Amino acid sequence: MTDEKEFFELGKRMYERLNPPPVDWVETNNSACAILRQVHDMLALASYPPRKTWVGLTAAEVDGIYEQAETLVHDSWAGNGTVGLMFPITLYKMLEAKLKEKNT
Repeated sequence: MTDEKEFFELGKRMYERLNPPPVDWVETNNSACAILRQVHDMLALASYPPRKTWVGLTAAEVDGIYEQAETLVHDSWAGNGTVGLMFPITLYKMLEAKLKEKNT
């Protein structure tokens, strides 16, 4: 299960327990088990781990990647005339790889 789905299911169960269908007033409002279940779900929700904070690239990292991509493309395609077409793709892929590395 994904984190979002688990979180949704937990919230759904909590809602159902906090808003049970009307049955017997004594059973739904004074049942120690029902209260303990509600407390358990609230504690589980409160202790749910937060999502990892997104980490971006610094200006220096972007500049370094830009220079690496420029060198890589120029060395690979020198004299071919298609350097201008390959540079954006190479730069994109290198930036994407660096962001994945920092955020996994």
